[in-house]
Amino acid sequence: MLVPPFMRGVRKRSYPVNSLDRDSLISVRGQSDVVEVSALNPADSMIMDVFKRLGLTVTIPPGAKEAFRVATQPPNGGPIVEVIRPTPEADFYIIAMGIAVAKEHQDALRSLPPERRREFLLRLKKDILRYEVDMAFLPPDKEVPEAVQVTRLVFADGLDPNRLLDNYYKVRNAGLDFMITLADTFRDVQKGRTTYL
Repeated sequence: MLVPPFMRGVRKRSYPVNSLDRDSLISVRGQSDVVEVSALNPADSMIMDVFKRLGLTVTIPPGAKEAFRVATQPPNGGPIVEVIRPTPEADFYIIAMGIAVAKEHQDALRSLPPERRREFLLRLKKDILRYEVDMAFLPPDKEVPEAVQVTRLVFADGLDPNRLLDNYYKVRNAGLDFMITLADTFRDVQKGRTTYL
């Protein structure tokens, strides 16, 4: 079984998949009966512990190559927000939410007159930036986005649960604001649904 890079080279224990005891710190779905889990650095452990205490589903995305990467989601579904420490040496985390824009919403945006489309997308960008996050419409060279990436950096130094959650909810709420605005503006488009990546 593959062990994420941040878990390599330290003492390992085996736990049942989806074990929620405090020692295991992670749950991994859809894999074999046992997952290798090891000690995490203090900030990584605090992050996972906070999300578990809030009752969020915490998973390690399949194929994650970063030093630390977890995806969080409410237990009954909802926005997926990831927390990433890109390298073992990194002293910061990236809190990110990806949003896939439904084909029907893309078509509705394309159907707008060019000037109105630019104004609408500019307003959406400004609304997202009011949350003090970074954002990118993807692909960057297209007039109508297929996806939106919302991110915020937070340094590990001095990171506590309140600071973590403040930054986490800025990203999540900016992403939800985008989705709600798009859905409300194009509510007549029945089939499509803009979703979380």
